[in-house]
Parts: sequence; structure tokens; C-alpha cells
Amino acid sequence: MPSHDDDADLRAIFGALRHHEQSRAPEFTIEPPAFSRPARGLAPRIAFAFALILIVIVFATTHHRALPPAPPPDVVANWKAPTDFLLSTPQIELLKDTPRFGERNVMR
Repeated sequence: MPSHDDDADLRAIFGALRHHEQSRAPEFTIEPPAFSRPARGLAPRIAFAFALILIVIVFATTHHRALPPAPPPDVVANWKAPTDFLLSTPQIELLKDTPRFGERNVMR
């Protein structure tokens, strides 16, 4: 078990080390920023923002991209999806009719 003298020696050694480190460390100070001119009014900033918004709105409403022409109706009506073959399943005719209750459905 350490004696009281050992604790005092350690405190003295660490105190000397702390003093040595503090003497070598630079001093840091935080100063508030110095303002060289007074703050300007808010009116010029609001006017600039309004003008910028107005320019964006005018540009957006006057510059439209032309839509591609619509395909002829016969092309749309005759188009067939490349995966339509997946819809033809065995006994598809059972899915096309509404079942009639009370009658016996016979599978072909």
C-alpha cells in the first residue's frame, strides 16, 4: 500500500509537469469581430431578391420546351406489348367469363 509520502511526491512531480506545460502553451483569446462599417439597410436586399424572383418567373413562363408530336391514332391502337404472351395462360377462358352460381361449371 502506497504511503502518504509517495502521494506527496507524485503530486509534486505532476505539479511541476503541469507548470512546465502551461508555460510552453500559447495563449488563446477569442475577441469579438470588429465591424469596419455599420450594417446597411434591408431595403436594397429585398429589392434585389424581388428582382431575382421576377426574372426567374418571367424566364420560366416564356421558355417552354416543345412537346413531341403525338403518334398517329392507328399506331397507338395497333401497338402490342412485347410481354403480352405472358397473359395467355392455360384455361384463360375461365377467367374471361363471370361465374354463374347454381350452374355446374365443366372444365373443357
